Amino acid sequence: MTDCKLYCLGRPILEMNGKPARLEMRKSLALLIYLRMADHDYSRESLSALFWPEFDQQHAQSNLRRTLSSLNKSLQVKLLEADRDKIGLIDRSKVWLDVECFQGLLSATKNHTHANEQSCPECLRLLEEAVQLYRGDFLEGFNLGNCPEFDDWQFLQSESIRTEFAWSLQKVAEWYKAQSNWDQAITFVRRYVALDRLHEPAQRFLIDLYKQAGQHNAALRQ
Repeated sequence: MTDCKLYCLGRPILEMNGKPARLEMRKSLALLIYLRMADHDYSRESLSALFWPEFDQQHAQSNLRRTLSSLNKSLQVKLLEADRDKIGLIDRSKVWLDVECFQGLLSATKNHTHANEQSCPECLRLLEEAVQLYRGDFLEGFNLGNCPEFDDWQFLQSESIRTEFAWSLQKVAEWYKAQSNWDQAITFVRRYVALDRLHEPAQRFLIDLYKQAGQHNAALRQ
């Protein structure tokens, strides 16, 4: 069985059987990611308009057919299903996706019932695993050009996932703070601050940790 993995947190990477897969076209990778991120199939018309807005419908759909053919050839395994009207994945579970794994870990944390949120080692394990998956922002450094709707979609996905990542960092830091493990708490809050250096609650959190750790000069500098 072919092992297919999509890494979208950070620079996008497609792996087949543990090795990076090379695709002929950037839009082939974008199309695969777009289809995998969705929970439904898309019409050919919507996909062709999304990825080739500068072309008329006939030429846009022709480009879509070529991209699908190139993608299927590169994958060397049947992952996509397409008919005259719609295109989608045969089975989304056959393509591992880091975003889905990341969000699943956060969901498991939020749904884990216990008396004291900050003292739950299982939640800490789940959150730290989620943090490790976050190599960078969604599709970091990836740009198609001349695809404004795709750019908007990518931006909204990136902002949403980044907000979830910030929440993860905050919760892990709070856990370590509750254990008086200042060094670990500071490590995670510094990453939290780095996401947005103008975010005052994160800055105050870091200053407070420096003070409690006895690092008064660092607190003043911050």
